[in-house]
Amino acid sequence: LLQIPVNQMDSSGFFAVSNPYLSPINIHYLQPSNGLAKYYWIWNPKQGKHGGFTCIASDQSYIINTGEAIIVHASTPTNNTLLVTEEAKTNTWNTNPYPVIEKNNTYMASIDLWQDDIFQDRVTIIHADNGRSNFDSLDAPKLFQSGYNLFSKSADGKSLTVDTRKMDKNAIIPINMSNLTSGNYQFRISHAILPPDNTL
Repeated sequence: LLQIPVNQMDSSGFFAVSNPYLSPINIHYLQPSNGLAKYYWIWNPKQGKHGGFTCIASDQSYIINTGEAIIVHASTPTNNTLLVTEEAKTNTWNTNPYPVIEKNNTYMASIDLWQDDIFQDRVTIIHADNGRSNFDSLDAPKLFQSGYNLFSKSADGKSLTVDTRKMDKNAIIPINMSNLTSGNYQFRISHAILPPDNTL
């Protein structure tokens, strides 16, 4: 069992944590403290022209190979830890170039931005009966990159890559883009499970 301290180094709150073992690890068995976001950011070499960050849930199964790292986000400046258990070790290597957020039995929609047939970025909207339009611990802040960015905006102005709120037919969710250049753009729904009376 390894206990990795995760304290804010700057105002962004993002922190890189490398795989400490000589074997791949499954993030499902990592144990983040309460001050850490419920999501991790993965470097995706297939995203954009030069790679980009894709967000995944901390409780889903996803393999981090030897020598790779994840990005975590700390909402509090100190006393944050990430526990890497022995159970996280695996002999399975990751060959998945397109990680996605997996939430079983949860209403959600993942919206992808494509430009000239290249995946650029993603924002995910997740339903929760107790979800709020303001930023809270159920959300994941946007980790901006030098390429194209797709994100939602909370009611209090926070840029989000995962926006957890109550989804119903009256919900209006602002979606924003940045760093766009000339080209052909598409929105694609990569994953969607909606309440019966909802439509996109």
